[in-house]
Amino acid sequence: MGNCKEQNQMIKLSIFIVYEAAQKHNLEINFEIVDEFGPAHKKSFTTKCTVDDLEVAGSGKSKKDRC
Repeated sequence: MGNCKEQNQMIKLSIFIVYEAAQKHNLEINFEIVDEFGPAHKKSFTTKCTVDDLEVAGSGKSKKDRC
């Protein structure tokens, strides 16, 4: 098993794959910030991406990093 950075990149990749497939098939995509953690000047976010009954989540240091 890889280190934390590699695992986080895999999670981000899974959200990107779901997002790209949903766009290609004109499916509705929903994003929801499910957690915020860390000090105010260095927050991290966990976001859930939902397409139909498929849900994936990812974390990043900005709201853009999550996908």
